[in-house]
Amino acid sequence: MVRLLLAAAILAGSMLAQTAGTGTLVGAVTDSTGAVVVGAKVSVVNVATAFVSETTTSSEGAYYVPYLAPGTYRLTVEAAGFKRYLREGIQIRTAEVPRVDVQLEVGAVTESVNVTAAAPLLETETSSSGQILSGEVLVKIPVSQKRSIRMLFYYPGASPMSGFHVLGQRNNMIGYTVDGVNGKEPGTQSLGGTDDQLSTTQDAYQEVKVHTTGVPAEYGHAAGGLMSIVFKSGANQWHGSAEDRHISKKASSAEFVG
Repeated sequence: MVRLLLAAAILAGSMLAQTAGTGTLVGAVTDSTGAVVVGAKVSVVNVATAFVSETTTSSEGAYYVPYLAPGTYRLTVEAAGFKRYLREGIQIRTAEVPRVDVQLEVGAVTESVNVTAAAPLLETETSSSGQILSGEVLVKIPVSQKRSIRMLFYYPGASPMSGFHVLGQRNNMIGYTVDGVNGKEPGTQSLGGTDDQLSTTQDAYQEVKVHTTGVPAEYGHAAGGLMSIVFKSGANQWHGSAEDRHISKKASSAEFVG
């Protein structure tokens, strides 16, 4: 019985890590007259990993593809009697739900319509607001002791006065998650010290988002803003990094990595 409960807990934790911090792609598929296309095959491919997510449009012509890790994607839509639709360079980011509506052209499925340049996607499906910094940016900006919580200096709405605060809320009300798992010290629930939250090298971050208002319900425990860290999930190209860091137990916020 104990083994079953342990296995269930591990499974639940892994599922949470897979779902929290991901994005969702939604949209509607129509023809040139505006009529919905039912049963169209929708494929969303992660360019870095070649992982494919597939679905079909509903009776309203809508599609919904959840649990997409942050990254760049390729969208393909196919339906009998229409040219194949292909769109490259779709950016999916943490906890966002961008919409891509597709209009198919009449023709053979062996023909295709390629969209290679388009306006940046707007996040219209939720009321959440916040700011995202990508891993490429995070490794270039100066962060005291390379502590992840001190990246809050670079986010609008966050204040470092007498501890960190988001939009004036209390320090211990800030949520802090790493791949969907709470990373705050369970006793004090505070942020800022060397032992108050989990922290790792910035090279490992895919992106970090600070939610200021409208924090998604799936996170919880974040009444005063939320810092959501998503680790890189790996890709099909070899890569790596090395780091040498020393953090003193008596270090103050004015000290930097030597």
